[in-house]
Amino acid sequence: MRIDPEALLEELTRHGVRFLIIGGIAGTLHGSPYPTDDLDICPQDGEKNLERLARCLEELEAKEWDPRKEIEVRFEWTPETLKVDKTWILRTEYGHLDILFEPSGTQGYRDLSRDKVQYELGAFTVDVVSVEGLIRMKEAAGRERDLEQLPTLRKLMERGSQT
Repeated sequence: MRIDPEALLEELTRHGVRFLIIGGIAGTLHGSPYPTDDLDICPQDGEKNLERLARCLEELEAKEWDPRKEIEVRFEWTPETLKVDKTWILRTEYGHLDILFEPSGTQGYRDLSRDKVQYELGAFTVDVVSVEGLIRMKEAAGRERDLEQLPTLRKLMERGSQT
């Protein structure tokens, strides 16, 4: 499934969802050459924001994706549904969207937003986790593909790419 991150970000922004871009798209925005096939976000977990996120997911007709079984499950998206899990792997018409309320090595949105960076993408602005935050998450996750990206991310941090 192809990803259209700009369309997903536009929908989230249009709905007023407060979130940080994390993962591969964040790395790309900071200058990393590593490709990605999904959009990872860390949303603020307040009740009003969960309502906005749930409305957005309903409009996107988002389905939970189980990569092991390769099946989609339709949910009625509500704040209560979103509180059931800390990680959601979803499929939408614009591609995969992963929602992580507490990414590895962090305490979530409040923690990561302290040193966020903003990027303008066309007609809207998005908040992006800092390179330092991205490094912290990838170190904590410890997956081979995350560890492979660390040297590049450290170089980007040294160059001050996030300013």
